Formats: sequence, structure tokens, C-alpha cells
Amino acid sequence: MSLLIVYVALMITGDLVAYAIGLVIEQNIPAASLPSFLAMYFVFLWVAWVIAVRITQPRARLQITSSTSRRAGLAALRRLTIFRVRPVDAP
Repeated sequence: MSLLIVYVALMITGDLVAYAIGLVIEQNIPAASLPSFLAMYFVFLWVAWVIAVRITQPRARLQITSSTSRRAGLAALRRLTIFRVRPVDAP
């Protein structure tokens, strides 16, 4: 749900920017205002979606809920280590 809310907010902002730029273009070159507005509109659709997905992307975090999963997590970390420390045998 938060993705949709962020996307709509970004899209409204992008539409307002495209509208303002379109008005400036219309005052200088009236024939170019519609094509430029449509191009900016569709670009803002794509840009707003990419930004909204990045903003609402869940963060990766390590959660340990029990001692069993803690042991499993530690075992996985041990497997991922590049250098393994081996205990030295006592004489």
C-alpha cells in the first residue's frame, strides 16, 4: 500500500512539473508544447515508478528469534567466511 501512495505522490509532483514546463514552452513555441508535455508525462510515469520502488524497498536485516535459528545463523556465517580459524591442538 505504501508503494502505491508514494507512487501517486511522486506522479502528482511530476505532473505539476511537466505542466509548468509545458506552459513555459507554450508561451515560446506553441506547436511544441503538446509533444513536449506528453513526452515529459510518460517519462515521469517511469521515473516515479522507479523512485517509488527504491523508496519502499524493504531493508535486509538479520533477525534471530530463537536459539535454534541463532545456531543456524552462526553456522551459515561460518560457512561464508573466507578465512577459517582452526583450533590448535594442545600438546
